[in-house]
Amino acid sequence: MNGTMPASPSTSGPTPPRLRFFHASGHASARAELERLIQSGTQSFQAAVCYFTKPGLILLRRHASHLCQPGSFFVASVDSPTNLDALAELYHHAPDHVFIHLGGQTPKERKVGRALMHSKVFLARGTQDAELWVGSHNLTGQGIEGGNIEAGVHVVARADDPVIMDAATHLEVCRSTAELFDPSQMERYRQIQEEHMAIPPWVTRQPLLILHAEAAAPPTNSTFTVHVQIVPTDFDEDFQMDGAARLFIHRQGALQRGIPADMSHATLWTGTITAVVRTARHPKKPGTRGTFPGADFDIDIPSVTCVPELVAGGASKIPATSQIILRIAGPLPPGEEIYSLDEAPVKSLFLADDAGQDLHDVDQEMAGSFTPESMRDGKLIYRAVRGVKQEIKVAGYKETMRTDAPALGNAEDGQLDMIVFDEKQPKRALDVFFYKSKYTLRPRERKP
Repeated sequence: MNGTMPASPSTSGPTPPRLRFFHASGHASARAELERLIQSGTQSFQAAVCYFTKPGLILLRRHASHLCQPGSFFVASVDSPTNLDALAELYHHAPDHVFIHLGGQTPKERKVGRALMHSKVFLARGTQDAELWVGSHNLTGQGIEGGNIEAGVHVVARADDPVIMDAATHLEVCRSTAELFDPSQMERYRQIQEEHMAIPPWVTRQPLLILHAEAAAPPTNSTFTVHVQIVPTDFDEDFQMDGAARLFIHRQGALQRGIPADMSHATLWTGTITAVVRTARHPKKPGTRGTFPGADFDIDIPSVTCVPELVAGGASKIPATSQIILRIAGPLPPGEEIYSLDEAPVKSLFLADDAGQDLHDVDQEMAGSFTPESMRDGKLIYRAVRGVKQEIKVAGYKETMRTDAPALGNAEDGQLDMIVFDEKQPKRALDVFFYKSKYTLRPRERKP
């Protein structure tokens, strides 16, 4: 360490703390000084360091006996680049003395992130004196070996000196707001660190053409073909050869704008688009009108305000600009699927204390940098993270968004509570009955 210790004053009274700054050069290895400080903790060694990686494990496991003393503990943040596997190994060297801090859901700074345990404090107590290290050094390779430009202050003082007592109080705050490391919770720690969870297997990216139609005489066979004739060109991009489709057939008069459809009397059919034809009337890509005499049913869509109707094949007379053929493969059980219009239907949410803890007033010039949830009556609110969960958002239209699928997820693990329906406003009246979905949500297997 650079610098010279000041001589002790000759006057009587308590010996003042001895201070040293580390390091004038900026780049310097801190390992020898940190090891010496830890070894001086013959009564206890306490530390709270934001980031902990494999080099930190190499340093601390050499002094596991100091970390295992009564009153000793080590706290690291869950946030990356902390190496959770290295922290788990340290736990095995010093069980019940290693803590992990999960940070706060709030305060959250816009475009920066949520609140962290960001301390870098080491405190070693001997019989009479204590040594304190406060600085920028994380327990990473760059921090320990001086790859980073780091700075720290080293203090030697009596164990009851105010500066030592204040540091001990700070370390206790870090420990008390953390949780004892638990190797069985590694998956939860990883989910919190990554701040997202994998999309569950019952949510799949699957573009589907969804068509709702009324019928006076619904199909009686399990397989059939449908000839759809369309006048508006608004929906051209939704038609793709071999694209998957779903056809809901309702009783006549069941589909109305502004009223959720009664799915209990609807039937659901799965199919494929086997033909896409642009007729000579198409204004952009004119072609030749097709004839499909073998189609079992027709659906005419003359405008963007109509309700689609399934009628017997060959009855269509409208001047279509586009034609599609749906080959229906068979029915699906009611409530088998839900469809979402939006991208990314899965969102990760931090579980946190509801009430939170008022911190302090925020300067008005700074208040705009924080999210609304981070403030209450002009004060920052700290809500400690306890875990992470998924919210499944189903985006659709009020009339046809709910497809009678109460079995989504698994009630035993709380998935059902996290499904949110997000009502979208259609651009055209027909959108609510004729649209392209992006994700399909299906029931998960029930636990035995």
